[in-house]
Amino acid sequence: MSDLWTVVLAVSAWVGASAAAPLPLLGVAVVATVGFALRRPAVLCLGVALTTSALAARSHNGLRPPAVGAWAGVATLVDDPADVSGALRVTVRIGGKRVEGWARGSAAGALHARLAGEKVWLAGRLSDLPSSLRGGLAPRHVAGRLTVEKVGAWAPGGLLSRVANGVRRTVLAGAESLSPERRALFGGFVLGDDRGQSVEVA
Repeated sequence: MSDLWTVVLAVSAWVGASAAAPLPLLGVAVVATVGFALRRPAVLCLGVALTTSALAARSHNGLRPPAVGAWAGVATLVDDPADVSGALRVTVRIGGKRVEGWARGSAAGALHARLAGEKVWLAGRLSDLPSSLRGGLAPRHVAGRLTVEKVGAWAPGGLLSRVANGVRRTVLAGAESLSPERRALFGGFVLGDDRGQSVEVA
């Protein structure tokens, strides 16, 4: 394949992904395979464009919330809870989909000490994301918003997260004698955990 066709192939993939048309994946993959097998660049580019379009459509369908309305159950924390504008924000996985959880008051206090990978019983309301935030949260695969009203029992996650969180808690426990600002700075340098840092320090 010449350099020109390589550029055309890349542009075809981009155009197809931008279109995000719900095409049958198996059928369009056959077109790309035939183009590759027969060494026909034009057919290959068409097949790649159609395949990326079908895959993009499937990805966008995955950004729909798992449900809308009251919800209660066990969620897995995808990242660490972080304080944002007087509330606690955390990404959780529910039913194979990621949602952005927001907690305030006692719910935020109960969720604050949890870490990524741990499982927590939550109750609240699931809703669609505001249209102004969908584009920014799509790269993180966030499909909805959970307003957390209650936080219940929690459990450690898998072996990897248990080991990682155990090390994190041990390291941070050794810095308890530092002031809150210095402890947050220590956590940022040693663990990459910049929670609790002031704007000036960040």
